[in-house]
Amino acid sequence: MRYLGVVVSVLLCGLDPNVALAQRRAAASELAAATSALVACIRHGIHKQGSMASAATAPLTVATSVEATCRSHIEDVERASQKEQGAAFDRLAFERDWRAAIAVGVQDVLTGASAHSLDLETGLKNGQTNKEFDRILHVNVKAKRLAAQTCLYSNITKHAGTTQEPAEAIAHVAIEACKPDLDGLNLASCLQVTGNNCTIDLTKTNALQMHINAWGSSVTAAVASARWDSQTPR
Repeated sequence: MRYLGVVVSVLLCGLDPNVALAQRRAAASELAAATSALVACIRHGIHKQGSMASAATAPLTVATSVEATCRSHIEDVERASQKEQGAAFDRLAFERDWRAAIAVGVQDVLTGASAHSLDLETGLKNGQTNKEFDRILHVNVKAKRLAAQTCLYSNITKHAGTTQEPAEAIAHVAIEACKPDLDGLNLASCLQVTGNNCTIDLTKTNALQMHINAWGSSVTAAVASARWDSQTPR
């Protein structure tokens, strides 16, 4: 009986690695299948959304829509990744990686690439996708800031030399007129910080008084400068 017990113990010890290996293979297979389905969904979503957009369309806007469409597939890949990686799984990094892949894929298609041939995984593995995603987010902020500044400058130029209102009052009028552009800049900044996942209630953040607090001093100074320039003999 003692000999039989030893034999059974040896057999069980031999089975443990095989069971673990089988579990790892099953998890890897599940992840591969889920990822394949997600990539197919993203390609289809980008193709569908891209056909209704143009090169001037913000890739982040389209990417948000595609992400919502493929949300169930993303969750499938998340579960499979967590099962395969265990405690090493980083949910925040996972979410950002796939947002990056979608946004970069959208940009590629909007600038002429075929959605059906997008290679979404290689860029994630070599880090290029995240670098390009950072660039997209940065460019978006720059564009929104330029739009806000252009609007403010236009309003300052329009009113600074035609009214005797205090510079601060003119600044407040300009900020109110440019509130939509300033709202857009706030959203772009939030998207940059959160990786295209802004969950802040911008209806509160974008209150007019918030913009006045943030921009009032610099716009008032710009009004005063514009008045000085208009009064200085050429």
